[in-house]
Amino acid sequence: MPKVRNEQESYSREMGLDQKIEWDASNNAIYVGRAFPGALVSDAAWQIYKMEWDVSNNMTSLRWADKTDAFIKAWGSRNTYSYGDI
Repeated sequence: MPKVRNEQESYSREMGLDQKIEWDASNNAIYVGRAFPGALVSDAAWQIYKMEWDVSNNMTSLRWADKTDAFIKAWGSRNTYSYGDI
C-alpha cells in the first residue's frame, strides 16, 4: 500500500522484537537488549539499557548505552558502553 502524504513508517518498541536479559546474583535484570528478529549478538542492531538496583533490590535508575535508545549497539559489547540518561 503506498504511503499517504505526511505518513511515516513506525514501529512498536515492544512488538516483534527479540529480547536478551542479563541477570545479577539477586535475580535482578542488569542489562536489557532488544533487536529485530535475526540480529546476531555481534550486530550493531541492538537497543540496550542498564538497570541499577539498591541493596533492598529496588530499581534506582535506568540508563541507556551511550545515551541513546537507537538500535545501533552490539549486545555482545554491552558491558563496554557508558550508560546515561537520554
